[in-house]
Amino acid sequence: MIGDVTYGGLQRAFLEKVNGEYQGALFRMTQGLEAGVSEVNLGPDGAIYVGGLGAGGNWGQTGKLTYGLQKLTPNGGNPFDMLAMRALPNGFEIEYTQPLSAATATALATKYRVKQWRYVPTAAYGGPKVDEETLAVTSATVSADGKKVTLAVNGLKAGRVVHIRSPKPFSAANGQSLWSTEVWYTLNAIPGQQAVTNLALGKPATADSSCAASEGPEKAVNGTVTGGNLDKWCSLGANKWLQVDLGSTQTVSQFVVRHAGAGGENAAWNTRDFTIQVSTNGTAWTTVATVAGNTANTTTHNITATQARYLRLNITAPTSTTDTAARVYEFEAYGTAAPPPVNLALGKPATADSSCAASEGPAQAVNGSTTGGNSDKWCSGGTNKWLQVDLGSAQTVSQFVVRHAGAGGENAAWNTRDFTIQVSTNGTAWTTVATVTGNTANTTTHNITATQARYLRLNITAPTSTTDTAARIYEFEAYGTASNPGRVVLFDGSNMDNFVGSNGGAVTWPLGNGGVEVLGGDIRSRQSFGDFRLHIEFWEPNLPSNITGQARGNSGIYLQDRYELQVLDSWGDTTLANDECGAIYGKLAPSVNAATPPETWQTYDVTFRAARFNASGVKTENARVTVVWNGVTVHNNAQIDGPTGNGAPEGPSVGPIRLQDHGDPGANVFYRNIWVEPIT
Repeated sequence: MIGDVTYGGLQRAFLEKVNGEYQGALFRMTQGLEAGVSEVNLGPDGAIYVGGLGAGGNWGQTGKLTYGLQKLTPNGGNPFDMLAMRALPNGFEIEYTQPLSAATATALATKYRVKQWRYVPTAAYGGPKVDEETLAVTSATVSADGKKVTLAVNGLKAGRVVHIRSPKPFSAANGQSLWSTEVWYTLNAIPGQQAVTNLALGKPATADSSCAASEGPEKAVNGTVTGGNLDKWCSLGANKWLQVDLGSTQTVSQFVVRHAGAGGENAAWNTRDFTIQVSTNGTAWTTVATVAGNTANTTTHNITATQARYLRLNITAPTSTTDTAARVYEFEAYGTAAPPPVNLALGKPATADSSCAASEGPAQAVNGSTTGGNSDKWCSGGTNKWLQVDLGSAQTVSQFVVRHAGAGGENAAWNTRDFTIQVSTNGTAWTTVATVTGNTANTTTHNITATQARYLRLNITAPTSTTDTAARIYEFEAYGTASNPGRVVLFDGSNMDNFVGSNGGAVTWPLGNGGVEVLGGDIRSRQSFGDFRLHIEFWEPNLPSNITGQARGNSGIYLQDRYELQVLDSWGDTTLANDECGAIYGKLAPSVNAATPPETWQTYDVTFRAARFNASGVKTENARVTVVWNGVTVHNNAQIDGPTGNGAPEGPSVGPIRLQDHGDPGANVFYRNIWVEPIT
């Protein structure tokens, strides 16, 4: 709960994490208290105590007391109100405390009014509200229990405040009227959508000249236009240009230029003629926008997404008057910022000369963990000790990190002493990029000139600084700046080479029916994953009516080999149980039965966020999952509090996708079109 100083009431917040960052909604809870609220406390008696003050301006509600202390005692009632609001890829889910009435649910999309806007940050207190838009609700779907409404809203933009209002009458099934008809959601990011940011904001800027020291090029990338006439870059030079260095190559798809009028100056001084150029090296330039005769305060220039590090604004006619000064309040560049370096080796297929034990195989060196005990490593006692990782495709690699015995808690004298690191694009011709002798450190970092490589190899010539002859590698990490590890196609209908059988051998599931038949034991993907998006399609057989319950086309999709997403013939089943199709088995029932009839292909689109663990291996956050079943969201960022039945134990390591063979007699389930997109 949050106290409102200006309006003398309480507001209630709901938070969720989207793309790893918090955002959420604000609901009005109550108003009309005796003073502007500046302090809120929950007392030992369960009552809410609010303190108020007033000092003029924003610090007090007009016409109310300049101080106050009030006690609000819960009466045990259950008012009809909005309980939560969650962002979706194409709208929102609003959860209510009670089921909607039939009258309210009729033509429900017409019962909502939606606007969005943003605020401009300023050096002053607050900032102006700009870019306000009215949006259309294209559909509104009520959940089976009547308490959740999924809104599809066209035109939502990240970085906006979204205001939704439900004008009365808007009632619950018991006749209660909606307590608060408004909600404000701060949409910093849209789920499943990469954030589009102003890449030029705060970056180093240079120019041909400046009218004054206070009107330098840095003013055009400071994110504000409201700081007065000096909050701009100004130039009187013969060749007027402004240049921004993004620091690294980024993907740019839009430019926005805010001219004199945007800063409150004479609109006739808006930049008339100019070009925008991009470059990857600061020498060879490509013109991506040419403008002549402009009179607008702000101009927006959408371009084909292009790679650029350097951006340049060239001005040939600064105004539409005889004034010769160029005035640019902001030069903005929008696109997708390149993510920080990622561990390209994480979860990738790994091989080695040998292993000390089956539990100490090469996969342990690319599982993202060093805290799983002495067996959480690759160990080799072979004569020629080597570890090899296949990245799946050529990637740009610029750094290696090797975590030796001491990093896993073993004797530091067993840290790998002498070794080389090699790279290859084809697995045959190798290039040595790092040579180490006499190492004693627990962890070694090897920065190299960025190079293309698909295959990585660690060759060990002296495994320890003692007479012990075993090599011990807890993690072999490779870092690069690939914008996305890319979609990993696990099954396209042609073969099952990207899976292994339950015994580690080849998969024996037969191809057919446009997919692969579940027959011959569980299978697992060769590659393991952390956070990811999964697409998979399944086909249920049409079984006799005397085959019921868990015997009807039972299979399962184990996320990270830990959490089962149930596959079952649930067509026509009116129950919503945690063992039906769409359930996180034994833990979470789907919100809706979205099944289609047997002998039709169905789809799951899953967004999975792995559980989080601290450096000591203690879980700090549960795994989360969103499941869209045949186009219907049945789990929305739901927490999974532990492994499901027959799932692998939780831990910080990545894990494969497992497809279950339940072993029931009769016709079988089929799968097709399986792919994963790792989320970094």
